[in-house]
Amino acid sequence: MLRQGNPPGYHLLNKSDIKGLETEYLVVDFRSGHSVPFNFLIDLAKSRGKRLRLLPPYREHLSQAFARFLESAYHLITTIQILEKRNTSHPPTPKYLRT
Repeated sequence: MLRQGNPPGYHLLNKSDIKGLETEYLVVDFRSGHSVPFNFLIDLAKSRGKRLRLLPPYREHLSQAFARFLESAYHLITTIQILEKRNTSHPPTPKYLRT
């Protein structure tokens, strides 16, 4: 998958053994993103009280993994749009490969 330039759409978070905040391993699925109002998130965070938070460098690692996923999705969409404009099902063969 990585050799093909497709970063995985998932990210694994370690389990927590903090008393009262225990969790198993968590999987973040980048393919199922949701949009919610910011104030909703603030209210939700306040109503839940104590919660787990990612600390650096784990927060940055998650952020970079998400950025790689979005970048690969953007490149795929851009390539499809270019191919549709050319009205072809595959990109042209590079000049150095033509016989």
